[in-house]
Amino acid sequence: MVIALLGVWTSVAVVWFDLVDYEEVLAKAKDFRYNLSEVLQGKLGVYDADGDGDFDVDDAKVLLGLTKDGSNE
Repeated sequence: MVIALLGVWTSVAVVWFDLVDYEEVLAKAKDFRYNLSEVLQGKLGVYDADGDGDFDVDDAKVLLGLTKDGSNE
């Protein structure tokens, strides 16, 4: 039974990978990542500790009370 299920799902995977347009999937994923990044930057902008207009690692270090080398102040 396990071998039969394995064969069926392998066949389904082969057919599915044949039908999928990978260029479109990758383009949608990249677009989603950029949109998500813009949304998060808008929400995290209030935590901009160094005044450069975005929330980045340096801002997180300031908020956590860490120095540039990663140790506590």
